[in-house]
Amino acid sequence: MRIVKYREERKQEIIDTAKRLFLKYGTEQTSVSQLVREVGVAHGLFYYYFKSKEEVMASVLDQMIEDFSNELTEALRAAGDGFYPQLMLLINTIFDVHNKQTPVPKSDDWISSHYHAQVVNVLDEAGRDILAKGVAQGHLTMNHPDLVFQMMIGGSVLLIEKSHVPREVLIEVIVQILGLPQDSIRL
Repeated sequence: MRIVKYREERKQEIIDTAKRLFLKYGTEQTSVSQLVREVGVAHGLFYYYFKSKEEVMASVLDQMIEDFSNELTEALRAAGDGFYPQLMLLINTIFDVHNKQTPVPKSDDWISSHYHAQVVNVLDEAGRDILAKGVAQGHLTMNHPDLVFQMMIGGSVLLIEKSHVPREVLIEVIVQILGLPQDSIRL
């Protein structure tokens, strides 16, 4: 007996399966044939929903970024309204993302590079808000918190990826850059 699923439910099933396969085997090693076999649908149904493998790759990536953004938003909400807890959460997230503690395998260059580039955009927006909050709450004195954060995230990425700086050193450097009291942020 054939199982009938609603359009969005079937499309989501293809995206979920593609994500699982891409993360397990990489985008290059996953074929449309493998994907449709795993889902249990015909090639024609795949192409009804997606024009190409690249289009389903983009859908998987969009969903991963949306999930990351939602998780970060919820974590910031749970951290409360205080500047220091939110800043610490953000620093830890930057460290984890750029230390490759993410759902994206290092072996897949396409998904990894696109995922990390879009995650930086999400972090940039959150970081600007947090630094603006620090200025508003009197913890920071600066004229351009948005530009300071862009330098901070860019520098953090270089320190993590190129110099392999440990988390505690990164925190010390950020505290110094922002002119915060020593030991105001701890692991």
